[in-house]
Amino acid sequence: MSDNSNALGALFKLMRESKSLSMRDVAEELSISPTTVCDIETGNRKGSNPTAKTLIAFCDLYGLAKGPILDLLREPTHE
Repeated sequence: MSDNSNALGALFKLMRESKSLSMRDVAEELSISPTTVCDIETGNRKGSNPTAKTLIAFCDLYGLAKGPILDLLREPTHE
């Protein structure tokens, strides 16, 4: 798991909680499974490589700028 995926997942979790949304709420809004939401938030290997479309959907839902999020995933990590 990369540090960037973990940081991104933590950001998405923080945003979800700040809006008082459950994982199920987010999953329904984005038409993905609650397990996928959990995997992305925790940096689980299965969900740590979401598609750009999924990342953009998270950004739109949470009102986040897309560019910095997509750039974060392009940066090399130091594991």
